[in-house]
Amino acid sequence: MAASLPIEIIDVLRTQPGYSICVKGPPGSCKTTLVLTLLRDLSREHNGIYVSARVNVDKLHRTFPWAKTCLLQSNIIDAMACNAESDSSTFELLKYRTNLGLVQSIYQKISSLQDPIVFVDSWTEMVRIASGSSKDLFDMFCDLCLEQGARMVLVVETSSQTELDHLVDGLIEMGTVEHRGHVYRYLQIKKLTGISHDLRKQLVEVSDEGLEVRGPVNGSDVVGKD
Repeated sequence: MAASLPIEIIDVLRTQPGYSICVKGPPGSCKTTLVLTLLRDLSREHNGIYVSARVNVDKLHRTFPWAKTCLLQSNIIDAMACNAESDSSTFELLKYRTNLGLVQSIYQKISSLQDPIVFVDSWTEMVRIASGSSKDLFDMFCDLCLEQGARMVLVVETSSQTELDHLVDGLIEMGTVEHRGHVYRYLQIKKLTGISHDLRKQLVEVSDEGLEVRGPVNGSDVVGKD
């Protein structure tokens, strides 16, 4: 059985072209696991593009074997690759030095897909590799997504507030919380513009099938709409 994720996140990424979500948190908070679980659950027609700017693609496949069926090599853009030692016929090795080159390459990937979703892991590294400002690169991504009817999920390697928090439509925070004497990982939807959503921290567990939400840290009912 597929691991469960908040239905609000799934619905908005299925139904809102141009929608952008930032997933943020410290190292070890399961951001990549969340992104790959979303990729699996949302890419039934292999319409998900994974831009890898932090983790080697081969290591991704070894670390997350359950994601191999959705993490197609033909749909991976390896922004870390600086040489062509791997078989270029298997997947295209790309290295980006300008914002324009990055966006053009992603455009080529998604222009032939229906309802594409772009996952960038991580946005922090992508900005560094592209040698530009976060806002300029984000504006280019937004233009691309709006033109192609795509959605995007961007991973940020910090729990601190960033400029991107205010630019995206949705913000998901990952972290750890102490509950009844134990430390657990959690997921919290900080905002989903235009969508009613649970504001509580949700306990999450990693299984052989991805990330699974186990329920709120506490039992109070708190729902908001951004």
